[in-house]
Amino acid sequence: MRSAMVLIVLFCSVCVFEVGCTTSDVASNAAGDSTKPDEPVAPSAQAPGVVQERAVPRVSPGIATPQVVPPLMMVPAVPAAPLPISALPGHFAINTFRGNYLTAVAGGGRITDVVRTDATTPGPWEQYRLFLVLGGGVPQQYAIQTAGFNYLTAVDGGGRTSDVLHTDAKQVQTWETFRFGLDQRGWRNSIQTVNGHYLTAVGAGGKTTDAIHTDAVKADNWEYFYIWKCGDLGSGYQYTISAVSVPYGFLFAYGGGGHVATHIDIVVAGALGILTDYNLRPAPFDNNWQKFRLMRQSDGSYALLTSNGINYVTAIQGGGLASGTKTYDDLVTDRTQVQAWEKFKFVDLGDCSYAIQTVSGNY
Repeated sequence: MRSAMVLIVLFCSVCVFEVGCTTSDVASNAAGDSTKPDEPVAPSAQAPGVVQERAVPRVSPGIATPQVVPPLMMVPAVPAAPLPISALPGHFAINTFRGNYLTAVAGGGRITDVVRTDATTPGPWEQYRLFLVLGGGVPQQYAIQTAGFNYLTAVDGGGRTSDVLHTDAKQVQTWETFRFGLDQRGWRNSIQTVNGHYLTAVGAGGKTTDAIHTDAVKADNWEYFYIWKCGDLGSGYQYTISAVSVPYGFLFAYGGGGHVATHIDIVVAGALGILTDYNLRPAPFDNNWQKFRLMRQSDGSYALLTSNGINYVTAIQGGGLASGTKTYDDLVTDRTQVQAWEKFKFVDLGDCSYAIQTVSGNY
């Protein structure tokens, strides 16, 4: 096989968001009560020979003496408890429709000049950790952590065109939770705020100011993002694989797996293919075909389980064959056990891309 770099995107199969935003309810007296107790009468105002009790006002005959109310205790505001979260492996880069990356300026910790969308490569400020919010229901909720260990906040829970995002939160509460939903092709994710609005990359990206809005009520192109994988791939997670040389051309296993050279045309080479043009896809086509579950092996390599949950990708003879030879097809998906030819190494190239190496050392 020819050497190739690939991008990997995580599939987050969630779409509907539960509307409702709550902030921490604090005691109404958290700031203190403005009512003061009655002031004592000054000694100069007392009648000669009359002993005045301290802090009890003098009143006219026949009028009940008002009760002296002690000052209320100052009750400090109690912040909402942080939500329980669990980290996904590695990091993620968020890519706009135009192909720019979402940058957390200075790595986070900001309430002005918070995010930009003009980066063309995923450096440290363009990489985020994702945390699953435990007990967040279905669809699942995620928190997005910046390089500076702050969390992305949708101010007011979303619905804004100015002062939209902050990155100064140190714990996950309601406004720091988001849901991801796949588009109809299964390639891109919308990012939805707690109150049901969507993040919009204004102008599809490429901006240093006014870069993100959260007032969209439905997802269109500017509301969809590619969520690229960086670093540790974990084990058992489902990804798609895109060739860098064919931007957003995704690898797929024909029929969801279980095939050898059964279908060859413009977009399919044997059992695996690169989907280079959505309109040229073979019919019928299932978006699940482009999903692979990466199963880490004891030697650090990975087996690629196809979307049918049964078959694995096999590099015939361990690799080293030209694609689509008359004798062999180089990749097939009809095997149901992981042996040597089903093992691949994902070599991290450090820029959210990987080289895939067969057991024979070919790529």
